[in-house]
Amino acid sequence: MIISLYIYLFAFMMVFCWGISSNFRFRLVSGSQIGFQKSSGGSKLIFLFLAVLLVAACILKPENIADYAEYQRLYNYNSLGLNYNERLEPTFLWIADISPTFLILIFIYALISIYLNLRVIQRYSCNVPVSLLLYLSPYFVLHDMIQIRAAVACALMLWAITYIPSRDWKRYFALITVAVLFHKSALIFAPIYFLSGTKLNKSFYSIVIIALLAAAAIHISVGLLIKYIPIPAVQVYYATYAFSYWKAAPSVGMVIFGKCVMALWMIRKIENIQSVFPYAIISLKIFIASIACFILFTDIPVMAGRLYEATGVIDIYAMAMFPLVAPKWKKLLVLLPIAFAFFRLPFSIALLTSTIEN
Repeated sequence: MIISLYIYLFAFMMVFCWGISSNFRFRLVSGSQIGFQKSSGGSKLIFLFLAVLLVAACILKPENIADYAEYQRLYNYNSLGLNYNERLEPTFLWIADISPTFLILIFIYALISIYLNLRVIQRYSCNVPVSLLLYLSPYFVLHDMIQIRAAVACALMLWAITYIPSRDWKRYFALITVAVLFHKSALIFAPIYFLSGTKLNKSFYSIVIIALLAAAAIHISVGLLIKYIPIPAVQVYYATYAFSYWKAAPSVGMVIFGKCVMALWMIRKIENIQSVFPYAIISLKIFIASIACFILFTDIPVMAGRLYEATGVIDIYAMAMFPLVAPKWKKLLVLLPIAFAFFRLPFSIALLTSTIEN
């Protein structure tokens, strides 16, 4: 059995037990505070121990996990001074240059991505244990252990969107620029700034959700239409994933349907959530956009999956805030996002233990 799997499961259950001991308590998040919130001594120790566990899991991950061999190949080519991939982001080359071994490169990426993810959750989540569970299952395995460049970019996005309600475009685009240096797909986060972080048209977004469900029911997708968008970056993205059109399209199952129901309820009760969590509106909009990416791009399955995975990290905020739709019942409703984390745990384990031929 893989030692990294044991470490991962121990970390997941540790967070779950911590949540139980704290009664999965919600907290008021300050939208005006810049920087990171100070934590109690006990909380700091838990986060430190969790960070050590997760970094260890990344270093000890099996060599046959997805993307491992490809990253090792990229590292080896860079060590030989060969330009193996012209589209590779500069941060990978910089980190590779200062890494005497491949494991050091893995360690540096893990340290950066895990630190950022844990810190943004610690500072900005309205329910830290729930957000940690949603991060661990499945995004820690999917990003921090496999898609290591995307892991840093997505963590920076979670930080950046906290500047949207205050319209602090300088900090937002500075963070997105850094994210793009880690993974070019972070460009999809740039337009998010132009969404309002303080206003929500309930009727419009409710209709959007209903329309998405209808599109899923009658199998409407628009992915192949993007080839007509005359923007070079879009064309490169399309060319990368268009070949996958022949693969089996992802099915819209209970997870997506459940998210749609949650989104409709949060739209209706957004005032309740916003009073506790100032990033509720922008988180909900990205949450809906993530659902739309999955449903509307099913004709290009790999693209649908990648867009859904990238924007789906908003679950860490959005699903954690869901129980606030009904403050009197939040202790019961908190079981739903926890159930989502446990429901996706087998998928995380499968990602970690599956043998990948490279």
